[in-house]
Amino acid sequence: TVLDMSHPDILYRPEEEFPLARQQFLRLYLDPAAESLSLQKPPMARQGAYQSDDGVSRLRFTYTFRQETEVVGYIKLHAFVSADSARDMDLYAKVQKMDADGHYVFSDGIEMQYGGPNAMLRVSLRELDPETSTDSEPRQRFDHPVLLHPGEIVPIDLAFWPTGLKFHPGETLELSIAGFDYLGLHPAMDQVLDGC
Repeated sequence: TVLDMSHPDILYRPEEEFPLARQQFLRLYLDPAAESLSLQKPPMARQGAYQSDDGVSRLRFTYTFRQETEVVGYIKLHAFVSADSARDMDLYAKVQKMDADGHYVFSDGIEMQYGGPNAMLRVSLRELDPETSTDSEPRQRFDHPVLLHPGEIVPIDLAFWPTGLKFHPGETLELSIAGFDYLGLHPAMDQVLDGC
């Protein structure tokens, strides 16, 4: 199934393998200054920041498609992170689809509105397992915490749940990174959760 959200989904498409042998990996570079994901590496290293404990602040990056594209399989975030005054940090990342008018679109689920895959990592548990990790699927060991020194910059690899999303020309993929569980729920679901 490839979710098209705001268009008919592609259901029950038979495939011979997963991940798809015909997939082409696309590397997009984070540009915090432009809030974009770019095919070109920014000319200089740029830094983005957010307040990790306010429940609102997040980094946002977007990429607008020029042609019909299916994002099927694994998504990975590779970044360099630091915490100014903490020995550890939690990272929450989410990929969402926006229509050509810039509105988030969702697929109706039984309990929630699904907007796209997410990923999370406690940075002290960032060490990868070299035996089970691949370039597209980083897997942490989770058995050897390495705390941060305040201001220390460390690389992280964050694996998202596998997905199947279709984008049409003018539609946008948004990557959000925050220090809290940013679900990006449909506004109606936000009201339900506020009442819990």
